[in-house]
Amino acid sequence: MTALGPFLFGAPLALLALISLPIIWWVLRATPPAPKDVELPSLRLLEGVEPKEETPARTPWWVWLIRTLAAAAAIAGLSQPVYAPGARNEAPDAGGALLVVVDNGWPSAPRWSELIDSATATLDTGGRDAATHLLLTAPQTLNADPATRLSRTDMAKRLSSLRPQAWSTDRTEALARLKASGLKPARIFWASDGIEDEGGRAFAAALSAMAPLSVYAAPPNGPAAITSIASQTDSVSVTLRRVQPHGEERSFVSALTLDGSALATAEAVFIDGERETAASFSIPAAALSRVARFTATGRQGAGTVWLWDSANRSRRVGLVDTGSVAQPLLSDMHYVRKALEPFASITEGDIEALVSTSPDAIILTDIGQIQPDDATRLAEWVEEGGALIRFAGPHLAAQGDDLLPVALRRSSRALGGALAWDEPQAMARFPDTSPFDGLAIPPDVRIRQQVLAKPAPDLARKTWARLADGSPLVTADTRGSGTLILFHITAGPDWSDLPYSGTFEQMLRRSIAAGRGESVNDSEGAYSPQLVLDGYGRLASAGANAAPLKAADFGTVKPSETHPPGLYQGPSGTRALNTGAGARPALIEAWPPAARLLGD
Repeated sequence: MTALGPFLFGAPLALLALISLPIIWWVLRATPPAPKDVELPSLRLLEGVEPKEETPARTPWWVWLIRTLAAAAAIAGLSQPVYAPGARNEAPDAGGALLVVVDNGWPSAPRWSELIDSATATLDTGGRDAATHLLLTAPQTLNADPATRLSRTDMAKRLSSLRPQAWSTDRTEALARLKASGLKPARIFWASDGIEDEGGRAFAAALSAMAPLSVYAAPPNGPAAITSIASQTDSVSVTLRRVQPHGEERSFVSALTLDGSALATAEAVFIDGERETAASFSIPAAALSRVARFTATGRQGAGTVWLWDSANRSRRVGLVDTGSVAQPLLSDMHYVRKALEPFASITEGDIEALVSTSPDAIILTDIGQIQPDDATRLAEWVEEGGALIRFAGPHLAAQGDDLLPVALRRSSRALGGALAWDEPQAMARFPDTSPFDGLAIPPDVRIRQQVLAKPAPDLARKTWARLADGSPLVTADTRGSGTLILFHITAGPDWSDLPYSGTFEQMLRRSIAAGRGESVNDSEGAYSPQLVLDGYGRLASAGANAAPLKAADFGTVKPSETHPPGLYQGPSGTRALNTGAGARPALIEAWPPAARLLGD
């Protein structure tokens, strides 16, 4: 790149063709030889007729001027010009080491080429043999030592090969690497994304104190990140955040399938003075289950992509009709229905009708003996990948059947009351290998009655939830490609307070995720990375540095090289780690007084 004023030229040698403009001008002005006079006798008939049009003796000046300017524009276009104001606002310095600092975290992606062009242009402000050094602020294993000296040519090649990362910068870590290198630069150029982070001010102050500092800031325009998503059965609300709250701004969010096909697009409007807004989708449950990701239309970067994991997609759930009840609002079905409505498409009917629709899960409340034909249908459906979720009660405790994950004792256990020896039990922490791992334990929930599992060597492996005394509360086991899940209590409040809590809804949600062949047990309870996002928001296969995540870490861990944003496969299906989750990007408001600010 060669700089000329506010312009950078990728092929500056093409400008040499401008030398030919005088020749082109002379050729355009030249006139052809005068025509030879030949007398034609019949022309006397036209003598005295005034001609309506006359051909000028030479080309008008404004015509050859336009042609010359068109030739100059074509030559300038071949030189690959890039407009980068401020990139050459520094006085040339023939000596001294130049440190180039590049913010290569996810906020830099929308204006990445502009940042790299500005950094490349600053190489021309030093001497031909001046030393250059590079410091990247996004943590990465292969980050070079800032003390490594690069020639101008090598630095230009290194800059052109850089790509933004899908995680945030860590300027505190970058500053520590710079100090440890012992480098003493004569000048510093910082190609900044303009976004504040925890160590941003200290980093800027340290650079300014180390050497004369020039900063080219290019913060994202428009929406910088999708920060959260709220879903219902047939609707989704996508929250976007921008860094500059000035003026009204319109953006669009698209719901895409795994192959990139758009299912729906919704508009989001930023009001003047506001940093956040939402795009609302109204999508039928059948179509919503096909959504793989949401993305801000026309934006590039991992921050504006939200991966839609299997835990969030609307599930098709069948509830086996148990017939009319005297008090519907107190029935077990009522509590199950209310817990499922926010995230599942519910169908009610008999077992034969439900199995024929191939739902993700079928839920049975307290049912005693299942008819042989229905038992066969359920068994075959589970073998093919369905999740059969059952709740205990007096009927199940007395009879039982083969469609259970564990063998049961023929009576229930009562806790509390005048005739019971034990007090009602609280819930224990979920096992690490359980799909429920990471959910909050409601402290006020008490279990007053349960069905007991018979002791078995594999009972611990099959237990997803326990009471404080260690007895199973939820057990599960695989059957073919499907899963059998048993809640050892009723679905209503007769035996426990669990149906009153929000944890009950989350437990059902994760249980249903076991449907359609998703694994429910993992030896380490970990989720392995399958597809990860690059800095531009594109999905690719996970690299060797990507490590598994525990279920409990998804709500707390921040994306990094070790845990890149993407899709992770584990005990209860697919989980997504998103770059923009909970992000609150804001502009760097205070720069060091001595710093020279370029760009925006």
